[in-house]
Amino acid sequence: MYWIKLDVVTWMMDDLTAGISTVVLARRCFSSWMIRLWRDIRSSIYLIRGQGNLADIPTMEHRVKQQSDFGIDYPIKRDAAPQNFLKLFYPFHYSVGMAVEKHLSGSNLTRHQTVILWIIHSKGTDGNTIHRKTIERLIGEWYELGSPAISKVLRAMAEKELNLISIKESKTSAREKVIRLTKKGQSTVNEMMERTEAFIKLISDELTDEEIANGMEFMSRVGAIVEGGIAGRKA
Repeated sequence: MYWIKLDVVTWMMDDLTAGISTVVLARRCFSSWMIRLWRDIRSSIYLIRGQGNLADIPTMEHRVKQQSDFGIDYPIKRDAAPQNFLKLFYPFHYSVGMAVEKHLSGSNLTRHQTVILWIIHSKGTDGNTIHRKTIERLIGEWYELGSPAISKVLRAMAEKELNLISIKESKTSAREKVIRLTKKGQSTVNEMMERTEAFIKLISDELTDEEIANGMEFMSRVGAIVEGGIAGRKA
């Protein structure tokens, strides 16, 4: 009698276990289906905001093409990389770059003042002190500014009205000037960074973690290659 009860209990436990497994599997399938559905809906929304209609979305490759729409040749191939990079250069360098620069500048800084503050922040000692000749060398990568024009911008930034930097003679050379951020200058740089990071977050919120990681790696590699001296080579 006891063994019959034991068999019944065992059968009930096996059935319950199978039921639980079925539920877990169903939940996993449902979650996977929901993720795919959400991705398709999100892609469809992007497409509707841009060009075309839902009937024009046969493949993920086509969706990406519709989202970018910069004339990129698909499928992506190494041989076509130079042409595709060139097609992306204008929208990225000018549209994206200028949007970032606009947020860095805000409403009170000129473009030249913004670049100088950025150079001090990113290339200066402790992010606040730099030699004038270094500014002159680096700003030449952004704008065609001669030494007199740079001196004019620096003097304006050091005047009482702006009071963003101080200009003093170097301890090692009377001919060399040392540029240092004032308290107001440091505060201005902090505001620049906060304002622009908020803008960039709006962009990153539209990207997946994988896209962000790949984008960071790509830009880091390209920057390292160009700064490594390739920009001066002849094709």
